[in-house]
Amino acid sequence: MKKELTQGAKVAPIPCVSAADKLCELLNKALPAECRVKDSVDRWYFRTIGWTAAGLLFPPLLAVAAYCLMRAKREERKGDEL
Repeated sequence: MKKELTQGAKVAPIPCVSAADKLCELLNKALPAECRVKDSVDRWYFRTIGWTAAGLLFPPLLAVAAYCLMRAKREERKGDEL
């Protein structure tokens, strides 16, 4: 008996979506239009808020929040130069 080969895939490929993208998408659906995360500056500010909240439980994480704030300011300045 010969095995017959079939053409094409039997299953659709799974799209590559990270957990961060899914979280951002869920938050954007829940927030009003003026509060949505639109660009990288908004993402850095969102991270700053999250790490600041976590820093209240574990103070060394406030350094990470400061880094996120610094990156947000840098991205903002870079956007103003363009």
